[in-house]
Amino acid sequence: MRFSPCFAKEVNEALALQLSEYEHGLWLQMRQREAYGLAGAMRWTEKTSASNPQTRAILNDWLVDVHQKHNHQRETLWISVQILDRFLAKCCVPRAKLQLTAAAATLIAAKYEEVEPLEIDELVYLSDNSFSNKDIIQMECSILRVLKFDLGCPTGAHFMRHLLGVDKKMNGGVEGCTDPMHPELDMHAKPNFDFMNSNTKEGMAWMLMELSLISHDMLQFAPSLIACAALLLSNEIHKVQPPWPSILSQLSGYSSRGKLTDCVLALNKLAQEAYGNPLMGVRKRWPNMEALFKSL
Repeated sequence: MRFSPCFAKEVNEALALQLSEYEHGLWLQMRQREAYGLAGAMRWTEKTSASNPQTRAILNDWLVDVHQKHNHQRETLWISVQILDRFLAKCCVPRAKLQLTAAAATLIAAKYEEVEPLEIDELVYLSDNSFSNKDIIQMECSILRVLKFDLGCPTGAHFMRHLLGVDKKMNGGVEGCTDPMHPELDMHAKPNFDFMNSNTKEGMAWMLMELSLISHDMLQFAPSLIACAALLLSNEIHKVQPPWPSILSQLSGYSSRGKLTDCVLALNKLAQEAYGNPLMGVRKRWPNMEALFKSL
């Protein structure tokens, strides 16, 4: 059965209205707030000789490893990185204390996001006893004081949740899933659906996003733009048609041209170079990453 273009347009508009009743307002609020979290990483990597793009990449790779070992929410990882960037943009920290700062940042993020946050002893152990419990507590206090306890800046993970939530509603969702924004936590979701599999378009989108954490060049793009580009590139790799539906374009404010295209190209280049990257955190987290390289 074929519908007239007018009827199809009405259906799309109705679907868009249904999907964006809350999403659109939340997205706009998040876009306004993301500006507060953007400033930082570019500046701190140029502040001192102890800080450079490679140093940031190593710290973020270590955070990915910590995140993986404790099976944290994705938001926890991204909030950790954002806290680290914002703090180091305002304070000069000697190289010897950078890992301590990263540990304190992930401790704060876990307290903010997790039901069962990290124990300080675990962070000390993961650092090979490079610092003490007291050191972490003191650094935690310093970070919170400098940031004035303002931790509510949205990250790429928050934007990706919204995009995938809308995408799942458009496509009927995961079988048996009642929470489209957090399907991996839904006890009713289909048992054999692997949310950490880069062979799925959702898993690949998350993997591409995490690759951006260890690239200094990706700092030129806003978190919302990186999330959109990761989903668009994943859709293209999985031959989803259309790769960037009009509803996602309307919700995000990004068309499939312009800035979004530039970010997609940057992510694609990053993915092609990832296999030879000596930093192993993201690669260990996504053991079937080879599927991506075969698709590019």
